[in-house]
Amino acid sequence: MLIGKHHQWPVCSAEGVRVAGGAGPANGQAMADIDAALTSLANDLGADTVLEIVDLYLGEAPRQVADVRKAAEAGEAVVMRRVAHTLKSTSATVGASALSAVCLKIEHLARDQRLNEAREYIDQLTAEEAIASDIVRALREKLARQAAAV
Repeated sequence: MLIGKHHQWPVCSAEGVRVAGGAGPANGQAMADIDAALTSLANDLGADTVLEIVDLYLGEAPRQVADVRKAAEAGEAVVMRRVAHTLKSTSATVGASALSAVCLKIEHLARDQRLNEAREYIDQLTAEEAIASDIVRALREKLARQAAAV
């Protein structure tokens, strides 16, 4: 049974979670940010809704990074800006602050037609998405186990 909307959801422990690039301070902060965001969402919306949001995010984020990369390679500033904007917002929703910040840079540079500068952030975008997705995936598994145990 999944927890109802008004249940106070416990903060997921980061213990034992492995993320891309190791467990350095930046990844620790990313874990804390994402954990806090998912906990808040679970408290507000219920675990079942958060699991749906997380599943959509995990399916869409890698595709959106690929779409930003393709748009950058093709010189399509409008597409690059639009996809970066969408990924920025959804990443902020799940607490992936570093990824959201990179998306904001790309979005603004693409809006200003500064594609060469925007392209310089594509590798960072890819790396931040991998870290965020690893953390979201790990916390999703813990959230699902906790929801099933209630």
